[in-house]
Amino acid sequence: MEANIAKRKRDFCNLHLCGSMDFAGRYDMPQLNPCHCSLPDRFLPFNQALSTTDFDSGVHFFIDDYQFERVWRLPERYLPILKRFQCVVAPDFSMFIDVPLAVNIWNIYRNRVIARWLQDNGVQVIPSVSWGNSDTLAFCFDGLPKDSIMAVGHTACGRNKSQRNQFIQHLYTLIEQKKPSLLVVYGKPFEIDYHNVKFVEDRISKLKQHGKRKPS
Repeated sequence: MEANIAKRKRDFCNLHLCGSMDFAGRYDMPQLNPCHCSLPDRFLPFNQALSTTDFDSGVHFFIDDYQFERVWRLPERYLPILKRFQCVVAPDFSMFIDVPLAVNIWNIYRNRVIARWLQDNGVQVIPSVSWGNSDTLAFCFDGLPKDSIMAVGHTACGRNKSQRNQFIQHLYTLIEQKKPSLLVVYGKPFEIDYHNVKFVEDRISKLKQHGKRKPS
């Protein structure tokens, strides 16, 4: 009975994935390795990666969380699929501005665990970065490497001027602390004073552009 309880606890937190990991910060976030891979021309969302044969592309998780919760629950099942691609952006479990802080800590932990485990199993993983309110800056960069390619999604951060300004401010905090060798930004381009940034067009913006086209 006790053995079964211990197994359920281990599996729920994916502690069995963490055996060889180093940890960083107050909340023991797994430490990621830097990524210096060659970027592919295309990035596919995870939900499309399950059926495509375009393995020369990369995979990202800047989609609704429900579409990739299964990677957290059953990581071993999806490892062979993700290993086929040129690189994988670490799963972007959502950060919120209106939830208890513990929820955001948990989601950063999940991001780091899966990302480091994929790295340890031969996947080229680009660390992904996200944050909520200013209070999440106390832990949201923990476990991220310095001088690495990093990816940021911002499709939900521009709903008003205040949110956009806060997003830019926190992005500069990331740059100051981690000095990414290349910043991959998923979403509509914006002005940023940094020497090496690549914008990746997001599906939401593309759909909006198509929706504005008049029928011929």
